[in-house]
Amino acid sequence: MKKRIKLLSGMMAGLITAAAVITASAPADALVSKLPLSVIEDNAIPVVYVTIDEDAEGYATIDEMNSSRDHSVRCTGTVRIDVPDGYTGSYSDTVLEDTDELQLDYIRGRGNFTWQADKKPYKFKLDKKAELLGMPKNKHWALLANRFDCSMLRNRLVSYIGERLGFEFTPKMLPVDLVINGTYQGSYYLSETVRIDKNRLDIGELKPEDNSESELTGGYLMGLDPFFFAKKIDGRNIINLQGGMNVWFESPEFFNLDGDEVGTTEQYDYIRDYLLMTDKALMSDDFTDGYGNYYTEYLDPRSTADFWWVQEFSENEDAFRSASNYFYKKRDDKLYWGPLWDFDYSLGLFVSETEGFNHASNPWVNRLRAYEPDFQQLLRERWTAFDAVLNEILVPGGILDQYAAEIRNSANDDFDRWGSTELFYRERYEFDTEVSLLRNWITERQRWINENIDRELTEVFVTVTCMVNGEEIYSTQLVKGTYMGYLPEGPEKERAVFCSWIDQNGRFVDFDSMIDYDTVLVPYYYGEPLPEPSEVPEPSEVSEPSEEPEPSEEPEPSGEPEPSGEPEPSGEPEPSGEPEPSEEPEPSEEPEPSGEPEPSGEPESSGEPEPSQQSDISEDSRAVPSQHPVSVPSSPSGSGDTPTTGDAFPAAALLSVTVISLAAAALSGKKKHKNKQ
Repeated sequence: MKKRIKLLSGMMAGLITAAAVITASAPADALVSKLPLSVIEDNAIPVVYVTIDEDAEGYATIDEMNSSRDHSVRCTGTVRIDVPDGYTGSYSDTVLEDTDELQLDYIRGRGNFTWQADKKPYKFKLDKKAELLGMPKNKHWALLANRFDCSMLRNRLVSYIGERLGFEFTPKMLPVDLVINGTYQGSYYLSETVRIDKNRLDIGELKPEDNSESELTGGYLMGLDPFFFAKKIDGRNIINLQGGMNVWFESPEFFNLDGDEVGTTEQYDYIRDYLLMTDKALMSDDFTDGYGNYYTEYLDPRSTADFWWVQEFSENEDAFRSASNYFYKKRDDKLYWGPLWDFDYSLGLFVSETEGFNHASNPWVNRLRAYEPDFQQLLRERWTAFDAVLNEILVPGGILDQYAAEIRNSANDDFDRWGSTELFYRERYEFDTEVSLLRNWITERQRWINENIDRELTEVFVTVTCMVNGEEIYSTQLVKGTYMGYLPEGPEKERAVFCSWIDQNGRFVDFDSMIDYDTVLVPYYYGEPLPEPSEVPEPSEVSEPSEEPEPSEEPEPSGEPEPSGEPEPSGEPEPSGEPEPSEEPEPSEEPEPSGEPEPSGEPESSGEPEPSQQSDISEDSRAVPSQHPVSVPSSPSGSGDTPTTGDAFPAAALLSVTVISLAAAALSGKKKHKNKQ
């Protein structure tokens, strides 16, 4: 049975900011004097010098920027980059030169949970597009602080994995030392950001005038919004789907924080209906939309498999439950998962256990893993490719060793600058120890999957059934390895007090028990002898439940799509060229995907709009686009209400179960036995 150390759940991230206590080994101001700039200039990586004009009219001081909780406070100034002699970076074949001073449109904070740390992450926008350290021209860049990633390698390793697996775009990043107004700030990554742009995610930015039948089909950049943060902007910036997925729109936004409508009603109606039909196909018994279109007409299986593998292998804390989980729809094409972003809470940092599947749970992928044979085979094939990339990382002298050697001096200076960090379950160690821990975790995780993939890959769901006097009173289906959640109240019995539900193995089960196998529960009352295992029916003796829980009723999109014939369940669609996007203005800036979407609707300093992000793909590593993209019906009225989702877990039921559990514990005077967690 898995024993997972899961100390920061996605649902609690916003509630435990106070727990993220940053413990420096010495006051930061005192440490600065120990690190003269001449020291960091010998670290053999570029140095980024940001000079902020704290007297600029309409802009803020550094302290005001660093104190802004919603990143609405901005500074301006200049940025320049000095590179070591002979430096080429990872993205250039030629020796790079220093970058002269570039004018900043602004610099501001970024991130949500990471913004609470003492070492601050930043986003900056240049007034003109520029190539930085061999990375393609753009105005928008991020400075990732990696405060909670003790090795400072996780984001960069996942970037490498994304490029090798052939994602259409994975943000490039390089290690740098950062100096702001003459003060050393630590070791950072200078990184591309996730945007639609010809040098990032090249799918063509939708403009307000793009409302023809073909133009409406793309491109759209979306993310997951499990906590309904987009509803703070407007109900039309989020769509709630059957299985509990909440989708928010990054580009185009249908309302931004300033209350300005960016996307059009026609664009919103199209992508809403497309998502609803995709969801309908993936949640149906035969994976069709009711009109003969198989799910592969809507969603690219290859990118779905690769995205799941990266999230699942890394046991990413934010997997499928933060705004960092992107997917997009190309024009005249289908949905694709990606880009990969925000992996500093992965690869053993918060989940030390290396065994088991179902760490990355998503309603669409769960059903494909459990019930779709062609997708199951695709997952096995893509693991073979992933496994080879991991070998490239782990081999002596390989990618992990190269990245560690490149950043070692800078990481040690960063440790001297900021000291240790309490990471919820352990302290931050010195750099070489952290690299060793990271290597061991990746090695053990790879070994477990290779040994267990054939047996456990498709074991996704388990069934829980409550029986009273031989009759079934409740049955539900859960993802294997997740918590029980709702349980019915214990049945009343004369002259007896209900204690708990107990399963066929004699294990007490309540709402916070982890369920790893098909389970039959019977009531147990205080004072009675514990039932023998033979007295509890085995799951095979209980009437077979349906394959999956009855899905909640979803709103039907308006109109009927034209059936496109019987699709091939396993094959990839035939290629059809992809239209070249025309040069477009840049769209409004993207929300920062770090745990939760951050407010991003501050007015731009320059007048031009701006795009969103991803790019670069291997010819032989992508699913080819369909020749006949699915025609999705639009609302006859040209508008429509956003569908809503009911409560996934009734508060009253939770309260009831909690009261029962507390009462039982009080009567017994001792704790109940719980599952391993």
